[in-house]
Amino acid sequence: MPTNDDSERFYDVPGLADYSGLSESWIRRHIADKANPLPSHCVRAPGKQRGRVLVSKLEFDRWVKAFPPASGDAAAAAPVDTDWIRRALK
Repeated sequence: MPTNDDSERFYDVPGLADYSGLSESWIRRHIADKANPLPSHCVRAPGKQRGRVLVSKLEFDRWVKAFPPASGDAAAAAPVDTDWIRRALK
């Protein structure tokens, strides 16, 4: 009996881009990352060299949550160069 729980869903790269709002190139770059790769599964027919890359929604969500949240304080504390405005108006 099918359930409505989509936590067991698998996305291809374009589908994951739609789900996450990230670009396909960003996703592919992080799948290939050596330090902290995005978990993925390559599904291919026996004897074939190429296949389809799939990412589990559950694994993707866990992978994203492993990163610390972005801090708005860090961006606010960074000095902003506004001198370019004064130079442009001269």
